Amino acid sequence: MNVLWMTNAPLGDACAALGFARAQSGSWVDATRRQLLAAPDAPRLSIATQADIPALRTAEQDGVTYYCIPGGRAHRGARAPRGNVALWRQVVEAAHPDVIQIWGSEFTDALDLLDAAPGVPAVLYTQGVITAIAKYPNGGLPLAELRAAQPLPYKPVVEKYRRDAAKMQAQAPFERELARRVDCIVTDNDWCAGLFGQIAPEVPMARHMLPMNAAFQGEPWTPEGCVPHTIFCNAGRTPYKGLHMAVRALALVRAQYPDVKLRIPGAIGFAGLDHWRTPPYFRYLHRLAKELGVLDCLEFPGVLTSDQMAQEMRRAQVFIMPSAIENLSTTLREAMLVGTPSVSASVGCVPEYLHHGENGYLYRYEEYELLAHYVLRLLGDAALAARVSDAARRTIRAMYLREDSGAELLRIYRSVQDARGAGGTR
Repeated sequence: MNVLWMTNAPLGDACAALGFARAQSGSWVDATRRQLLAAPDAPRLSIATQADIPALRTAEQDGVTYYCIPGGRAHRGARAPRGNVALWRQVVEAAHPDVIQIWGSEFTDALDLLDAAPGVPAVLYTQGVITAIAKYPNGGLPLAELRAAQPLPYKPVVEKYRRDAAKMQAQAPFERELARRVDCIVTDNDWCAGLFGQIAPEVPMARHMLPMNAAFQGEPWTPEGCVPHTIFCNAGRTPYKGLHMAVRALALVRAQYPDVKLRIPGAIGFAGLDHWRTPPYFRYLHRLAKELGVLDCLEFPGVLTSDQMAQEMRRAQVFIMPSAIENLSTTLREAMLVGTPSVSASVGCVPEYLHHGENGYLYRYEEYELLAHYVLRLLGDAALAARVSDAARRTIRAMYLREDSGAELLRIYRSVQDARGAGGTR
């Protein structure tokens, strides 16, 4: 069987294969790829994406063929130029897929791929749910606050955030079209399944638990091995990820622990704040942290590999996930697998695996005071932190460490092939 995956951007190991700087996200794609290729009768896998490059780029690495089309960044809220269908057709003709898997419904470019391969069965593996994300424009952060934090020449740049929120809302109908055109929707949680069950009730749905990256399955977190009063969090370049709420909570934590540090991974930092290309959200976070007296508490380790992420989680005393909306939060699951005591906003499917007071703590996204409260509870009670850590590891290991994960996904591919052969249509 030939399988073609489509991602909306170069992710994980694909970055190195195609010659791009490593992206912070994509560990779930890498883990799923390894499991699929380890399955009996593993398929021949190709992975295609797009970027701002001048011509089609291909590469071979570890038995996988990678393609990157020159369509620019993925398109949201509007279809890509008509020529992109022809570019995707080149990929389809080269990969000869028996099944296509689309990672995520966040962009419209997957519709171009479906147009380029009308006879090939396709599955949509859900990542986020735009219909849900669109309800929380910019994570609830008022644009007036963003604008106020900008030096005068940069104030108009804030309009980008208004446009981005509008594109998110405009993407919802395209998400619905994509969901209704595929042969199967694959998800690993009830929250996402429930939403897509309303978006495309006529489309068959399959459950597949995303595997966990091996980097997070090694040495577990211990109270003795962490750096006291160190907090680690998910990466976040946009207000949806809630770093402004984390900074507000950090100020409350510092009142009791003056030496507290919040380490934020990813392509984020305060260098070059006077440059017009610096995201306004970074300037806003800088101003907020300075006003709250926690600027010196923030540390930016940069874009990290999975191994480096796991090490950061082991050295942190607490992990926090302050996003306004998520589907599943792979980073939170990874922290729980490492065993880092975690506090998370109660969003998406998180309550399906993080059980308040047992293997972590939940709070409403906007109630950063409670985020601080639960962080302080874990910082101040090593025995409690150890119990939460053990419970978190047991939960994630039981749910997501599945030896037959790749074989299960392969069975889904075969089922859509069989359904198409029996007369099903997309």
